[in-house]
Amino acid sequence: LIHKEFAKGKIAEIGMSLATLELKQSVRVADINKAFRKFSLRFHPDKNPDDVFAKEKFIRIKNASDVLNTSGNLKFFQSYNFLYITSAVDKLPTSIREFARHSLHNQDYQLIIDLLEKVGDI
Repeated sequence: LIHKEFAKGKIAEIGMSLATLELKQSVRVADINKAFRKFSLRFHPDKNPDDVFAKEKFIRIKNASDVLNTSGNLKFFQSYNFLYITSAVDKLPTSIREFARHSLHNQDYQLIIDLLEKVGDI
């Protein structure tokens, strides 16, 4: 079994990387590389020498691409994430369960993780 804290951290890291590159969970490696090229051209520090935001965004884009292209990370996320989060969402109080399921359907994983942490389920 995968340690719960490791899994939570890995899921959040990969989920945030997908969000940074504006990708969905069902992404392929070719999609990751295409998104990286698109955003890196737009925010590259050489094209925006006086823009601190662009430099920071470029660094986040590069880090996100590195995380997603690390062997096994995406497969781990796609298989383990769905099972782990779905079971946690099903344990939520009725008052917020439907909201969480909607977020799960929209692949808004960071929102779900934040919600589960506040409730205390992860």
